[in-house]
Amino acid sequence: MILELLIGFSLVTIALLAVFSLIPTGERAAALADVTTQARQFASTLLQDQLARDYNALSVGQSQGDEPIEHTLRRGVRVTTTFHYTIDITRSPSGLQIYNIVVTVNWEEGSGGALRAGGVRLEGEKGRQW
Repeated sequence: MILELLIGFSLVTIALLAVFSLIPTGERAAALADVTTQARQFASTLLQDQLARDYNALSVGQSQGDEPIEHTLRRGVRVTTTFHYTIDITRSPSGLQIYNIVVTVNWEEGSGGALRAGGVRLEGEKGRQW
């Protein structure tokens, strides 16, 4: 009888530990999804700003910058993430009067300040309109 109780308590303990170990993983996944959404919105804004410019105002080159964005309210604390962006404008290799615009947004993750590999990348094209 005591052996059965011991085995029962062990199984319940293992099950509870497994359930509680899922909570931090879910919270990390939610935080990553939130930051990725913010990065995609920021990249979309940067791309739309470039596409809204006049064709003659664009020039081949690359620009970079950092943008701190305050977002998610978590446990009563506002979270600020610094997004690092690159806007790369190149001519289309087809010889047509088209600029290729690539916007890449990365961000620091964790306490070490490492850039997230990959981040968000959006592409667009701007052509001369006759």
